[in-house]
Amino acid sequence: MRGGFTDGLTTSRVNWEGFYVGGQAGYGSSDEKFSGTNANMLSALLDHNVIQQMQVSQWNLGLGGQSARSSAFGAFGGYNLQWDDVVLGIEASYMHGSFGGASHATKELVSGAALSDTFFHDVAVDSAASISISDMATFRGRAAYAWVVSCPTLFGGFALGNADISRSVIVHDAVSTTITGPFTSLGTLTATDAVHNHLIYGFTAASASTSI
Repeated sequence: MRGGFTDGLTTSRVNWEGFYVGGQAGYGSSDEKFSGTNANMLSALLDHNVIQQMQVSQWNLGLGGQSARSSAFGAFGGYNLQWDDVVLGIEASYMHGSFGGASHATKELVSGAALSDTFFHDVAVDSAASISISDMATFRGRAAYAWVVSCPTLFGGFALGNADISRSVIVHDAVSTTITGPFTSLGTLTATDAVHNHLIYGFTAASASTSI
C-alpha cells in the first residue's frame, strides 16, 4: 500500500505495480469476405484459352461473406509500473479456438455464338475458398488510472493469428457444333492453392476496469 495526506486525513492507494498472470475463456465470432478471392487464379488458369472470349475470369461466382462463432480459451500475463495514480504496463495474451469459414459457388453458361474455334462452348466453373484460424495472440500496451480500489484501463496493440487458407477453381468445358448440343466434354481444368500455418496480423484495442 502507498499512503498520502490530504487535509490532515490519511488516504490509501492500491499498489498495482508488478507482474500478473491469469486464465481466460470467451465466445466470439469471425467474419470472412471471400468475394473476388479466386479471380486471379481463374484468370491465370484460362490464359490463352479460347473460352476467355466468354470473359469467364470476370464472372461473378457469388463467393460472399461467411460468419462463424466459437468458444476459445487461453492465458494472459503482463507487468505494470505505477507513478502515483497513473499505471502503465505491457501485456501478452494467447487464445485457442476454432474460427473461420468457407464458401462455394458454381456458375454455368453456354456461349451465345460460336467461338473462334467454330464451336459453341458449355462452360461451368466451381469455385471454393476457406480459412481456419486456431491460435491467436495479442501484444498490448496498457494505460490506467488507479481510482480508490478500481483501475479503469485502456489497451492498444497488435494481434497475430495462425491460419490455414485454401482456394480452388475447377473449370468444366464441353463443345458442340450447335448451340442446342449435344455437347462433348473436353475434360476439366483445375487450380488449387493451400497455405498452412500462415501468419495473419491486425490490431487490438479494448477498455476494462479491474477492482479489488
